[in-house]
Amino acid sequence: MKKETGFIIFLLLLVSNLVVAQNSENEKIKKNLLFIDIGGPGGYGSVNFGYQIKKINKLKISSRVGLATYHLFDFNNNFNPDIIIPLGINVYFGSKSNIDFELGQTISSIVYAEKNNYQPRRRTRLNTNFFIGYRYQSKKGFLYKVGYAPLIENQKIFRHWASLTIGYNF
Repeated sequence: MKKETGFIIFLLLLVSNLVVAQNSENEKIKKNLLFIDIGGPGGYGSVNFGYQIKKINKLKISSRVGLATYHLFDFNNNFNPDIIIPLGINVYFGSKSNIDFELGQTISSIVYAEKNNYQPRRRTRLNTNFFIGYRYQSKKGFLYKVGYAPLIENQKIFRHWASLTIGYNF
């Protein structure tokens, strides 16, 4: 468990460092993105923040961090939410219409019943996520994405997911 905690802290620090990175040649570009994913690395749905790290001609690189939950209450009806945190790096190419690729990790902290005494326990795991699809991002700020977003759950089980994203650039 200590290795997982250290790796999670490392990933969060890495993403937070990417989010605050500045690039003076892109000051006029809207770099921040707030979006909702339906499907994808956050499971059934997630709220996300993205930040454009770098732009080289039509190639853009951005980071994302999100938050989702499945259940707010555990099986004893106590407030004990499942927490899902999708993290990722996107590379997309184009102007308004883009080909979009993402690679990342989803941190899932899920409450389950222990087999021996049926007490609630929390299990934290890392899941690798991918995305390939189409991205439309207007200069006025509107964004949508649609694509294939598989997940390697617990680094063992391959899950097929579709993803629909709606958001706004600012």
